[in-house]
Amino acid sequence: MSVTPFSEQQDFLLEKMADVTLFESDNWNFLKIAQHAFTYANNQDTSKLLSTRWDKPLWLLKVIFRVKRLKNRGVGQKLDLAPTLFLEEGRYSTDHKGIRHSVYFEKILAFVPENERTVLHLASDASLDNQHTMDHVKTAMGAAVMDERLSNMISECQVVVHRFENHPFSDSEKHYFASAMHIFIEEFATYNTLFANQGVKKCFFCTHYHREGMIAAAMVHGIEMIELQHGLIAENDLYYVYPDYVKNAKNRAFFPEKLLLFGDYWRDVVLRGAERRPEDCLTMGDYSYSTERPDIEKSNTIFIGAQKNMAQPYADYANRLLKKIETDYPDWKIKLKMHPLEKQINIYKAVDHPQFELIGNEGDLHTLLAECRIQISIYSTTFFDSLGMDVVNMSLQNYTEFSDYAKDMITENVAFPLEVVEDPIALYRHIISSGKRLLSRDSVYAPFDEKALQRVLK
Repeated sequence: MSVTPFSEQQDFLLEKMADVTLFESDNWNFLKIAQHAFTYANNQDTSKLLSTRWDKPLWLLKVIFRVKRLKNRGVGQKLDLAPTLFLEEGRYSTDHKGIRHSVYFEKILAFVPENERTVLHLASDASLDNQHTMDHVKTAMGAAVMDERLSNMISECQVVVHRFENHPFSDSEKHYFASAMHIFIEEFATYNTLFANQGVKKCFFCTHYHREGMIAAAMVHGIEMIELQHGLIAENDLYYVYPDYVKNAKNRAFFPEKLLLFGDYWRDVVLRGAERRPEDCLTMGDYSYSTERPDIEKSNTIFIGAQKNMAQPYADYANRLLKKIETDYPDWKIKLKMHPLEKQINIYKAVDHPQFELIGNEGDLHTLLAECRIQISIYSTTFFDSLGMDVVNMSLQNYTEFSDYAKDMITENVAFPLEVVEDPIALYRHIISSGKRLLSRDSVYAPFDEKALQRVLK
């Protein structure tokens, strides 16, 4: 699979999605599903191509769901959902006592009585209460129930798929779209069955993209969907700060009703796009859980914050930098922290040098940032995390397909530009002597606003 630079990807999408009425049904607009399909097609991501049945008669599609249900009615105790649902994706922080805390929900959960909330874990984890994992819920629930809501959604999906098929898109693009719509309807069917007869009123979750089926199911059940900012939001972003083509369809395109943000800085970035109303973007302050900022003396450490699925470029850069510091800076070291969901761990483990340390999920980000003098990444939320911690952020420019995002880090004044061949320690010394400063922390992470949260919870 190739990854297309953002600017090229955006130009491609602007061309393909100029007329969003192509993705419209009676009640919905599937433009985000079309966006997924075109992105997959442009990146030639064949793992997203599926066998679909959209060419079958509508009655047969419904029969298939009914047959699946007859074969699988579920096994075990079904989970009763409280009025407020939290969908936990598996981001935790461990305190000094070894107790895990939800990074995004910990503070918010404190304001919701236990008998009024359910935390449903989307990722499998042997250490969790099994009843509250999505795997258990699906086993107990069985195959999706064919009801009027699912029947209507299948009908609307098929109308849009057929319209797409009759448009002069390429055969490949048509296959990607049919596949993306298949993923959508399967997710919708699952959550439609989960939400039926439950009485859920509000649902807190992260990442609205690739969750359209879930959001659609919540909407038909009258559940208010509240998205929490989970990381970096940049103007060069496929799923935030949308161009104007989304404007007339946004209310039907499976965007959550509310978006909670860390600070006014992020709100200003989001509102540069056309997909959100100002009244739906709420500055909640820093609701993320973190241990107290450690009181650690600075050392000659370069911290590299790596992104998911970019192991080879980061490992290559680390090896290149190690050659430099081994010769010129023997008293400096590199600590590289992998992304919490990184799968290509072996690539990092191949980096072997006495001045290099590889950090996994056990490493506390705030401790690492407190210790280091320099942070190097391409684009990362950790640039914002380090503001106010006496760290000089450097963004690698013109490196990998994500250069557009890296330029954003410079434009937004959260990092200084660093070329791959450049000496970061010499640059660090120049920046310190020049007195240059980055964005202040207060503008990015406002104090946690309890009253604002209580208004959302009402």
